[in-house]
Amino acid sequence: IKLIDTVREAFDEYARSYDGETVLVCAHDAVNKAILCDLLGLPMSHFWQIKQDNACINVIKCDHGIWRLVTLNATDLEGG
Repeated sequence: IKLIDTVREAFDEYARSYDGETVLVCAHDAVNKAILCDLLGLPMSHFWQIKQDNACINVIKCDHGIWRLVTLNATDLEGG
């Protein structure tokens, strides 16, 4: 089993178990980039095109099994 298969299974389980709720997942940038590619249907060849700064925030939402990216690589949430 590939790492992405394990991570994707976890994300799908979170979506089922916590439907309509907010879930915080903390991970390393490589895991973030891999799951973002997978959830958005991008080939892993796009892995290096996704920027992930230290302590950044990504917001993804799942609605009826459809994942969408809301926020990517946010590091300044106060807008200052």
